[in-house]
Amino acid sequence: MAIAVSGGMCTCMFGTLPIVLRASSTKKVLVGGRSVLTMSENKLGMNLSTMSFGMCFSLVNPAVIKTPIGVIIPTVCVPQIIGTWIPTKIKVLAGGVPICKSGDFCICQYLGKITISSPGQFSVT
Repeated sequence: MAIAVSGGMCTCMFGTLPIVLRASSTKKVLVGGRSVLTMSENKLGMNLSTMSFGMCFSLVNPAVIKTPIGVIIPTVCVPQIIGTWIPTKIKVLAGGVPICKSGDFCICQYLGKITISSPGQFSVT
């Protein structure tokens, strides 16, 4: 099982750059010496290391322009995350807290699916 820990990465389907994950849970659960990311930790600048996935190509984003000839002109990504991480597999608890795994995702209001693409920890023994 690939558990998401500090140093893992997430990507947005409409973004151009990944973001580094940072666990900040007050319930310190460690896997391989790194803090585990919990299901509620998806705050920009806190749990997601930067405020942007680079450029946004979502046509739902009002700042993104589609020209009459079909060329999409992206804008700087400023994600607006809705809700918590959504588990893709069975919920896993560590220290009584639901934790994130590879493939878990959350949604941006511009309909971007933000996925934990590289969890930072690939095996639990």
